[in-house]
Amino acid sequence: MKRVTKARLADGLLRVLVLGSVTSAALIAPNGLQLLDKPLQKFIASLDEKERKRKIAEALAYLRYRGLVQDDYQHGLRLTKKAEHRLQQQEVEAICITPAKRWDGVWRIVFFDIPEPMKTKRDQFAARLKHLGFGVLQRSVFICPHPCRDEVVQLARYYAVDQYTTYIETSYIDNDTPLKEHFEL
Repeated sequence: MKRVTKARLADGLLRVLVLGSVTSAALIAPNGLQLLDKPLQKFIASLDEKERKRKIAEALAYLRYRGLVQDDYQHGLRLTKKAEHRLQQQEVEAICITPAKRWDGVWRIVFFDIPEPMKTKRDQFAARLKHLGFGVLQRSVFICPHPCRDEVVQLARYYAVDQYTTYIETSYIDNDTPLKEHFEL
């Protein structure tokens, strides 16, 4: 539990640092962490001042050790490229497609032709589409009945395959009965 709490607190601090330059002293201040999500705010609020300072200092030490933040004399703490990548990865992992209460009759189709040298990214992109609930029409053609354009664009950009990816919305597909059964429409 301690490791999970330290990691969650460290990730929360990274999200606070994204918003601008923050000094270590500002993070330790009683109101310095109001930008954290509610569970972390409750966790910090449940600690006495000494314990709060110790936990935040541990989390900052963890971030420095991992190379996620650097001390900057003029600007306080500064995020590194590694931290920015970690935050982007968390953002992509948090993507989900919310099914509409009632299907609008529109199919969303994503197809791609990603070159062989980018096989790892292609496989990761396809796996993430499957994880989001897309069905496979063909090897590199995926389908979903729910609105998801923004999510697909964000994924394609993250995996740097957006120039090889096409998103289509259509209301007609031949023999779509098996698809409707698959998606329980």
